[in-house]
Amino acid sequence: MLNEMFEVIANLEKVCSKLRDPFVRLNELMVELMSPFKPQLADRVSIGKIIKEMGGKEFFIETKYDGERCQLHKKGDQFKYFSRNGFEFSSDYGSTPAEAGKFTSFLNPCLKSNVQEVILDGEICAWSKVDRCLLQKGEQFNIRQLKDSEESKVQQCLVLCDICLLNGKVLTNLPLWERIEILGKIINVKEGRVELSKRVKASSTKDVVDVLNEAIDRREEGLVVKDPDSAYRQAARAGGGWIKVKPEYQKQLMDQLDLVVIGGYYGKRRGGGRVSHFLLGVADRSSGKDMFLSLARVGSGYSASELSDLVMKYKERKVDCVKVGKEVPEVWFDPQVKAAEIVFSDQYATGVTLRFPRVEMVRADRDNSNCTTMEEV
Repeated sequence: MLNEMFEVIANLEKVCSKLRDPFVRLNELMVELMSPFKPQLADRVSIGKIIKEMGGKEFFIETKYDGERCQLHKKGDQFKYFSRNGFEFSSDYGSTPAEAGKFTSFLNPCLKSNVQEVILDGEICAWSKVDRCLLQKGEQFNIRQLKDSEESKVQQCLVLCDICLLNGKVLTNLPLWERIEILGKIINVKEGRVELSKRVKASSTKDVVDVLNEAIDRREEGLVVKDPDSAYRQAARAGGGWIKVKPEYQKQLMDQLDLVVIGGYYGKRRGGGRVSHFLLGVADRSSGKDMFLSLARVGSGYSASELSDLVMKYKERKVDCVKVGKEVPEVWFDPQVKAAEIVFSDQYATGVTLRFPRVEMVRADRDNSNCTTMEEV
């Protein structure tokens, strides 16, 4: 027990003083207001093993947000922010609500008035004021250094997934479903500032695959599968009841293809009116002349700025050497794509498609004569 506790709080004096009482559970001992502890972590497990890990029962699937893990402590009007490794960044976000323009001044009104003491677990993300959606860290900005002003197009947004303490009571031994209920009752959600993690209930491998495909279409990082009955175990990974799922974790096909863009799809909801997904194709030279067959639809792996740059390169023209299913190509361009698996599909001219495709690199240095052939696929 001593070694496990020291691994979490890294303070021998605190470990010795806390271990005096043999009747207090370990994961309660390690929770102390205004002092950091290592958060619960998610294990890596292949999709095919998730059902077994969840004991064959219903589970939660949460969005995996691409931000910075944040452990938030509040005691009265004092706030502290810690990273997953216990580093304090309170000066960046604001130690009190009185620091105008800093994140705490926006967060404080989102906490119910009866919340005097609380420890929250979540992710600080970047929110686009223009597109009204969360952005990816890959778009090269420092989340902690984002400044709030009328001119800025991006702001800080805290997405909360768990609660460890409320008004003096440690909650880590409660099941996850109960902690989620408590969390929902103390937060006033404000779009783009303070939000609750999105989750759905699931019970099968197909559910996980379907939700992962949807997450990739939204250009999100992946998923976190959670056991609703799991306690909050600091620093736990294996056996903790949390599993992270990303396409690249699936140990199947991990190759790269040079594909041509032969069409585009307009986004829905917030992305309406603009191309956000692309139809990609491979070369077919079996007949002695160059033909291009549609292979897959991709909607992730590029930043908003790269997407904008791609769309600006559009030169609409009719192409006779392309065979597609339902979409007519609009533009030629050559990205490089990674995928987790090739599967059969009657939706594309090739008769197969890519599962979990995402763009690895936009290849402006190549044209359609360099693209992967159907024979190579």
